[in-house]
Order: sequence, then structure tokens, then C-alpha cells
Amino acid sequence: MVMHRLTVVWNVVLFVSFLISPFSFSHAVQFSAELVITSPGRNFVYDLKVKDNLMRLEKTAGPPNVPSLPVIFNKETGVTQGLMPREHQYVEASEPVKTMIMNPVAGWEFMRRNMTGTPAGTETVEGYPCDVVEYREAGKEAVAYRVWTSGTLDFAVRTIAYATNGNATMALRNIKKSPQDDSLFSIPAGYTRAGPSKRASGSIGQTGKSKTSPAASGNIIFILDASGSMWGQVGGFAKITIARDVLTSLIKELPDNATVGLVAYGHRRKGDCGDVEELILR
Repeated sequence: MVMHRLTVVWNVVLFVSFLISPFSFSHAVQFSAELVITSPGRNFVYDLKVKDNLMRLEKTAGPPNVPSLPVIFNKETGVTQGLMPREHQYVEASEPVKTMIMNPVAGWEFMRRNMTGTPAGTETVEGYPCDVVEYREAGKEAVAYRVWTSGTLDFAVRTIAYATNGNATMALRNIKKSPQDDSLFSIPAGYTRAGPSKRASGSIGQTGKSKTSPAASGNIIFILDASGSMWGQVGGFAKITIARDVLTSLIKELPDNATVGLVAYGHRRKGDCGDVEELILR
């Protein structure tokens, strides 16, 4: 009887050990793909590499006003690092409004940060079962974003941004699950950080956050191009949206005693370069 109980207990231990064994968990997500952005009049193609929480992007086709420099992004820390091979330097930022042009993946996620997501079923995209989520702005019924996310890849396989001036799509193609080289996701040896504060190279996972003090108090005038051309898109984003978010970010960093003004032009009369208006002065 004792032996029987011991056998049962041992079998239970073996069963539980099997359930919690590392072999029962899925292996780390690693894959490569082409990330394609299509928008009215502009198309982009990026070479994408993903290893766990790290991502590497490099533009291979698209308008020249968007840099083709390699970009490394850590999803856990939110840090984006842009490499400049010719100068052996890199730039670093953690605020999406400052990095959305060189990092469209983080940028598109940032644009729907305050929206409400509603599950909309499941669909198979590029051979991967995906959960579909629709995002809406507060108080609006229209869908602003529709996102297809693969649980296997832990990545959005397709995203559609709906807009009155034309929809934009970000999608993966030629997805290949394979081990990725660690060196692709770290700063190469010999690189220094661009800007007034340089530091030695290292892995993006080891990056610390630093905060620069705001500009000294004084008189500051922001000039905003609000003409129709600002509804054109760069990297899948309307230029007016990028300008708005960057402006908001800059204003938050200003000291309380700063005198600030906002001047806009081209927002009232189409094609009139003299259409200039002082909107705010405080």
C-alpha cells in the first residue's frame, strides 16, 4: 500500500514536472520579413529582423526623405537607436514622437495609444492565425485602425490606418522563422553616441535613460505649416500629425516662465503664402 502511494505521488511529480518543463514552452520568437507600408502616393519597404523583444529595421525602398539607416528597437524599454555607419555614431531616443519617422512600427502603435481596442474575431494572414482588433477614437464610431496580430510571432502582421485622404497599410510579407544573429541588435564596436553627450557602445538592452534640461526661459515662437501639403504622408503618417505630436512634446519640456507663441500659415486660404495668423501668445 505504501509503495502504491509512492508510485502515484512519483507519477504526479513527473506529470507536473513535464508541464512546467522548459520544453513545454514555445521557443523564443525569431524571424525575418519584409515590412511594407503603402499609403496614397508613397510606398516603403523595410528589412525586418526580430529576436525576442528586439527589432531591427532598415529601409530598402521608398522616398529619399525617409532615412535608410539601420534602426534597433527594444520593445521592453521603448528605446530606439538609429545607426550612422558612415560616421560610426548612433542616435538614441525613447519618445515615439521623436522616432516615428525612423521607427514606423513604434510610431503606428503610438498613434493609437489613446484609442479603445475592440476584438473583431480571428483571421489568417500570411499563413498565421491572427487576432483582429479594431481601434476607435473616444466618442467616434468609425474604425481608425484595424490590427491583425499573430500570437505565434507576437507581432502585428497587418495594420490598416483609415483616413479621409486615403488609407495606409503596414504589412509583413516573406516571413521566415529562423535564428537571428545577436550582433544585429547591438551597437557595433567603436560607435559613439551622437550629440553633446556621447557614451561607449553597448547593447540596446543595457541602455539607460537620460533627461536633458529644458531650454533656458525666454521668448519662443513656434511656426506651424498648416497648409494642404501637410496632409501628405511620410512613412505612413500625415505630416500634420507628426508636427502636432512633436510640437506637443516640445511644449511639455518648456519651463513655466517661458513666453511662447504659435504662428500658423496656409491654414485659411489655399495657395496663399501670405495667409499667416498668430494663434497663441502667452
